[in-house]
Amino acid sequence: MAEFRRLFASAVSGVGQLPASAREAIEGLAEGVDGDVLAAYLAVAVAACRGRTKPDEDELARVYGSSSPGRIRRLLDHLERSNLIAVREDFAGERTISVLGMECIRAD
Repeated sequence: MAEFRRLFASAVSGVGQLPASAREAIEGLAEGVDGDVLAAYLAVAVAACRGRTKPDEDELARVYGSSSPGRIRRLLDHLERSNLIAVREDFAGERTISVLGMECIRAD
């Protein structure tokens, strides 16, 4: 079941659409990520790889399997407390998300 979850997370996150080098690097970063949040983490990483620091919340909700904005906020908080991402909000409430370890990974 764990292998199926990892394959499903990869499929719904879009990581398979990245160039091989970026895909392999992201999959390496995601090795220790829990299966229940893996798809959302991968979706954030794919967005970061493509240069998007503000992943679409509707996309995160779809990948995570929820339409609740509160649940998405808790998910992002959990990923941040797990030292997988860094979330910053400006004074206007705009959120910027960085994936830790992604500094050198780019979608060519």
